[in-house]
Amino acid sequence: MEDQDRYSERIREVAERAEPVIDIDLDRYRPLLDGLDISDTQATELLLIIRDIMVMMIDLNVPAESWGQITDSIIQLPVADSVGLNS
Repeated sequence: MEDQDRYSERIREVAERAEPVIDIDLDRYRPLLDGLDISDTQATELLLIIRDIMVMMIDLNVPAESWGQITDSIIQLPVADSVGLNS
């Protein structure tokens, strides 16, 4: 096993045992996802990803007034990549 694989495996093991830094009431925020064509599992994962992004911004000491600008650009990237696709 290569060092990178061992390192990645160790990170996964630690992450699986770690307690979440903050708890989130998923039912409170789930209505904000109404209109999205995603399953309940995907909605839960999306909300947890957003929570993780918020925690990361706090850890990096990003000023709160910058969060909207950063998240807007993250959201707009997939939209820009999807232009011209037909469903």
